[in-house]
Amino acid sequence: MSRFHITAPAGPCQTFFERDQVGGFEGMMRMVESALDGRFKLTADEPLFLASEDIEQGGRVDDERRARDIQDALSDPETRAILAMRGGAWLTRVLPRIDFDVLRKRDTPVVVMGFSEITSLVNIVADYPMGIGVYGNSPAFLPYGLRHRARYLQQRARLTDADVRAWAREQLVPEFQSCIRDVVAMIDDPDTSFALDATIVGGEINDVRTGAFVGGNLTVFPALLGRMYRERVLPKGHWIFLEDYNDKVSRLDRLLAHLTLDGAWDDCAGILLGDFHCDLVDQSDAMLHCLRNHLPAGWDKPILRTAQLGHVFPMIPLVLQRDVMLIPGEGNVVSLMWSTRSLRA
Repeated sequence: MSRFHITAPAGPCQTFFERDQVGGFEGMMRMVESALDGRFKLTADEPLFLASEDIEQGGRVDDERRARDIQDALSDPETRAILAMRGGAWLTRVLPRIDFDVLRKRDTPVVVMGFSEITSLVNIVADYPMGIGVYGNSPAFLPYGLRHRARYLQQRARLTDADVRAWAREQLVPEFQSCIRDVVAMIDDPDTSFALDATIVGGEINDVRTGAFVGGNLTVFPALLGRMYRERVLPKGHWIFLEDYNDKVSRLDRLLAHLTLDGAWDDCAGILLGDFHCDLVDQSDAMLHCLRNHLPAGWDKPILRTAQLGHVFPMIPLVLQRDVMLIPGEGNVVSLMWSTRSLRA
């Protein structure tokens, strides 16, 4: 039977397990198994999910075990999906311990999905023909994402605190399982498609075209542009997608400077800015102004902006280094659409 592997290679999941709807590690496994409906063998290394974080000890002390968990899943020809249950921190430093070239030996593709700290993993995997890197929701993020969405709805609909807490609580399990089913669809349903809307805030898109995307979390992505991975994660002619959460604009500007000094803007096809919130404060306008200060003089390539990618709910998954259709609509709206059928090309 094909294997569906879940992992926690960045931040552990204790706070997620403490929720009544989840019921600990065992409850999470039951939720995943229910969504898989018996079609895959579910695997997970429980200690990775229960690990502690100690800043004085460098965050996590299980680097070798986390790297081995990813290595074993990538190497197993029966593995069809690897889903990171949350982002967090501490993953990017273990990348040199993983031999990603095992993907060259695979005869069947493997979907690897996650976001935030998982930016590094999905971008590297996406460079291989049998690796399908998807920037998409890590399910253990949902309690935060739903809470953030509920606070937004409360502001608009004048709901009570009790109302929004009840709404977020009721949504957790079905949305968790929906995320699992999205990954299953990427594996075996060629007719599944994902679409998100973006607004043109620079340049022009006047015709239907295809583009391939790289990038993700702005805090993480610049770290990949060193000698070891740059050619894999920043091919010429790709779009650069960026998002981040809960950081100062001044620090995010420094991270943009890393991309500027690396020459990342020179050969890209365009830029897609996702969500940039600090708690409930929308920093998207500030980040757009920062970006424009970094772009070369005479820049005329498209710049798009969307609120459907990032540390948000709902979040639309975006496949990396595969064809995505860009379809202009009315006004300055562009739809980005990709189908799981393209994953089999």
